[in-house]
Amino acid sequence: MPSRVRAQSEAFLVSASLAALSSFLPSTAFAATAAKHRTARVVDECADVRRWTAPQIIYSDLAAVDDVLRVTGSANASQPEGCQQPRKGLYCFATSKNLDVVSVYGPRSGVTLDVPDAPSRPLQAHWINSKLLYLEMWFNPHNGAFWIFDAERSRIVFRQLEDDGVQEWLHCRKDPIP
Repeated sequence: MPSRVRAQSEAFLVSASLAALSSFLPSTAFAATAAKHRTARVVDECADVRRWTAPQIIYSDLAAVDDVLRVTGSANASQPEGCQQPRKGLYCFATSKNLDVVSVYGPRSGVTLDVPDAPSRPLQAHWINSKLLYLEMWFNPHNGAFWIFDAERSRIVFRQLEDDGVQEWLHCRKDPIP
């Protein structure tokens, strides 16, 4: 068997073995992927970031399972004084004194939105249109999340994590260019 074919078959066996192990040991999943792509060219992860003149916000998906925003029904459906309404529409929202809870009121019922894991952080809200509410919270100076809440259906329709990009920008600026 020629050495090139032997090398390819050995690489396949290593890759297949690691792939089989990865179903039992999650830490070997990366090794299986690396064995498959050994001949792939090296990708400079900082190439795009080096073109930035300043840090930029980086968005990533937030799975519904990992979501920290809690949506609960509210017994009090009457709109309080100072409830913020969109230009046109039947819904309004009010924030708590600490700005950590947003209550959304509609013609039939009310809903309370909060992040129980971060009770001291302000949950900011403003209307996008007559039924969609934009919510945003920063968990620390660099990381946060935003949600789009449908007041008509009383559910979250979109969610993403936010990273201010400072850490990536500083890391890639100090790394030497390959």
